[in-house]
Amino acid sequence: MEKQFSKKEALRVGLEMTRRHFGFLLIVLLTAVLTGVLLDSTSDLLAGFALPVKAAGMVAVALIAFMIEFGTIRIALCLADGKAAHLGDLFSPARLLWKYIAATILYWVIIACGLFLLIVPGIIWAIKFGYYPYVILDKGLGPFAALNGSARITNGAKLELFFFGALLIAINIAGLMALVAGLLVTIPLTMIASAFVYRRLSAGTDSDLFKVAPVQGSGKMKDDGPFNDAAYRETGAGEKTSGRSASP
Repeated sequence: MEKQFSKKEALRVGLEMTRRHFGFLLIVLLTAVLTGVLLDSTSDLLAGFALPVKAAGMVAVALIAFMIEFGTIRIALCLADGKAAHLGDLFSPARLLWKYIAATILYWVIIACGLFLLIVPGIIWAIKFGYYPYVILDKGLGPFAALNGSARITNGAKLELFFFGALLIAINIAGLMALVAGLLVTIPLTMIASAFVYRRLSAGTDSDLFKVAPVQGSGKMKDDGPFNDAAYRETGAGEKTSGRSASP
């Protein structure tokens, strides 16, 4: 079944949310850039230390970079939903971080294999599995289930997503040509637009497709379940909570 979404509507939402929250998004973007710079300079900063210390430092900075990247996607998803976002949201999905890292490694292995197979399969698989971070944040699924969820969401929409992705790239190139400063607008705009498209596509996908098989004898789900923002804010920490009311 072919799925439809409006590119114009996605860009409109992305532009409007960027306009409303520009100052906040600028801080988020600068935080991500500074983290990237720190990651690139870690080897130089730790040049005089022993190899184990240097390796530990690089791993620590890499984990922070993954967390910031994951957090920016969460912020984009919140804003696309019309919800409030805060700087602390960069770190709020920490309990899902290992799933994101594992799924990212799997994703790039898949893409590398696809590019090896005459490039075209790599492009198709990049689109097919590209929404795995959103699935992890939204549904709390593990790496394989998140990749499978992305595949189901994008089923019937790959060609439209290809053109949408090309449009987002063109917008960011235009931002780069505008003395680079344009990227301060185009990057958050395109991230929020992508999150908006995820919402549209996932809304048209049977929710049963995201269910995880229960563990035998426990009746509980194997995965942690979706990230519950309300429960997170109530506890004041990223502790695992169910977010469901107990039965009377």
